[in-house]
Amino acid sequence: ALQAFSELNIRLTILLLERGFYRNVNLSSSRYYQFQTLLPLLRLNEIHSLLIDCYASPLQLSKWPHLPHLKTLRVKCLPDYYDLYHFILQHAKSLLHLTVESSSYSRR
Repeated sequence: ALQAFSELNIRLTILLLERGFYRNVNLSSSRYYQFQTLLPLLRLNEIHSLLIDCYASPLQLSKWPHLPHLKTLRVKCLPDYYDLYHFILQHAKSLLHLTVESSSYSRR
């Protein structure tokens, strides 16, 4: 039975690459420690769309490195637009679609 799990990580990685799953990243439900764990595993050069829910971790937006092929950014519930502004400036050459969803909870 354990033979079936041998090299499972390698097979899953190959499957993810073949299907292009690294292109669309949704970390909306991940907390900061999960984000820090996942970030080194992502193929940053292949990310085309990114969804961030800042209720999960407001620090996510300020911690992303440059994503050279990012075309779509969707950000939910920002308490502060400072980090978003800098992120957009950093990706202005490649970014085509931007969606910012605010909520009444973030307004004071």
